[in-house]
Amino acid sequence: MISFRSKMKQYTVIFLIAMVGFAVCYVVTPIPEIFLGLSLGFLVSYLNLLTIFQKTSLIGRITDKSFQGGQLQVLFAGLTYLIRISLVILALYIAMQFPDEVNLYSVIAGISLIYVIIFVDTLTQSGRKR
Repeated sequence: MISFRSKMKQYTVIFLIAMVGFAVCYVVTPIPEIFLGLSLGFLVSYLNLLTIFQKTSLIGRITDKSFQGGQLQVLFAGLTYLIRISLVILALYIAMQFPDEVNLYSVIAGISLIYVIIFVDTLTQSGRKR
């Protein structure tokens, strides 16, 4: 069984590689607004995944009865949905305010990119188990 922590490390490496690729494409290609939008959307989706990971690990510590944290951490765990939705709205707002610099469709594609990566990872993991 693979732990959440090792999966998060794997997704972090994929995120960093993709962001470097987006930065290179932003500089090299004649359509930088596409790659800036992909970068913004992918950053938001990675932050959303990070908040889900933090909430999952906090809930695991609480149920393990080794929780020594305060009420602020529990409040954060309760507000993660609001944080995730706010990040998505902020990214879309930035894309709509600066349509010449940031492509709205690529922001939406970037937001969904982490879910595609998780889906492909799940398919490859199930293929290895067979």
